[in-house]
Amino acid sequence: MITRILKPIILLLIVLSSSFISSFGQIKYQVYAEYLYYFAENTKFPHDKDSGNFIIGVIGTENLYIAIQNLAFTKKLGGRSIIVKKYADIKHAENCHILFVDSNQQSELSLASIFSKKMHVLLVSECNEGCRMGSTINFIKDNEGIKFELNDEIAKKQHLKINTDLSRLAVPKK
Repeated sequence: MITRILKPIILLLIVLSSSFISSFGQIKYQVYAEYLYYFAENTKFPHDKDSGNFIIGVIGTENLYIAIQNLAFTKKLGGRSIIVKKYADIKHAENCHILFVDSNQQSELSLASIFSKKMHVLLVSECNEGCRMGSTINFIKDNEGIKFELNDEIAKKQHLKINTDLSRLAVPKK
């Protein structure tokens, strides 16, 4: 008798918890999208990237791609439209201003680092030791929420000028 009562309750708890986890994941990617927009506003790119659409590339998660796409419908960067492109791997990434590498694509980070230096791309990741592996900016999560670390040396090598306000918000590199 008790198992007949408990089974539906346990099933309900599993369904509710999985939808909560899914909602939290969506919120995380919305936060990432807003951060990427903030990074774009506070980074000066070389002159060859000053005109045309502002392109944000994503290697990895579909959820972030959708979140940035939604943001791009409502915002512009200095009068420029934001175009979001999803790439399967770094070999197909081209003409980006910002390239995001998902933690599930950490193997792409080394190649993305080489690509970003040649193409003056702001490389953003959410990988363990992302800044040590070549990212300009790496998202980190702790008990206080989502933060980011910034590698100023890499930004300089990529000919990117990071606004001091953005630099001050970054946590020290690990």
